[in-house]
Amino acid sequence: MSLYGPDITTDSFSQQTLSIAQMLIFNSHKRIRKSNRHAKSRETPSQMYLGIVIHCQTRKRGLIDKMYKLGLSVSYDRILSVSASLTNTLCKQYQEDGYVCPPSLRLGFFTTAVVDNINHTPSSTTAKDSFHGTEISLFEHVTTQMNGQHRLDFQLTNIQGGRVIESLPASYAVVKPVVLKTHVPVIPETDTTCKGCTDDLHEAVQNEYRWLETVSNSKENDIEERTLVSWGSLSCRT
Repeated sequence: MSLYGPDITTDSFSQQTLSIAQMLIFNSHKRIRKSNRHAKSRETPSQMYLGIVIHCQTRKRGLIDKMYKLGLSVSYDRILSVSASLTNTLCKQYQEDGYVCPPSLRLGFFTTAVVDNINHTPSSTTAKDSFHGTEISLFEHVTTQMNGQHRLDFQLTNIQGGRVIESLPASYAVVKPVVLKTHVPVIPETDTTCKGCTDDLHEAVQNEYRWLETVSNSKENDIEERTLVSWGSLSCRT
């Protein structure tokens, strides 16, 4: 009715209507207040979502404060409190499980991982630091017979205030140094004997000789312009 006027034949709603209704709930008060404060019990998903999106995209407090004064977003301190509460919930779950795993992954799926190095060495003359890390990508193989089970279910109503961040499991956060205490490494004894595969070695040597003969013949005889005589091309053929 706020957008299109009274109409008894229409009982549906649009996202615009829902956003206006949530903004009215968020900015309404029981009595007149001198300060611009909002109760947690009257926080709506639209204002919380808009504040979190702006914080994730820009990290600018001034922009969030302007949206808060306009009544379009929650305060910057509230966003930090929600972020800390979500982080603490995840860290506690990681500590109970004994490992670190994204909450979006489901139970029951066959999952594969891809690991890659991240090396950022800035070449600027004003750069003071570099970054080295490891990137891990997880892929869930979904099937029609298995939909998976949710691992965690977050509820904004259960989020408490506070900005203290819980620590991650020591097995994940602490990387022990790996060094050799001596220049002479200790080789453990074994009950089996190591035997070389002489047949494969003999065949590899014969392939090298065949390549040498091909190169030698190419110098004596005229060959076509696009004929490949390099070691790599001949090795791929064999």
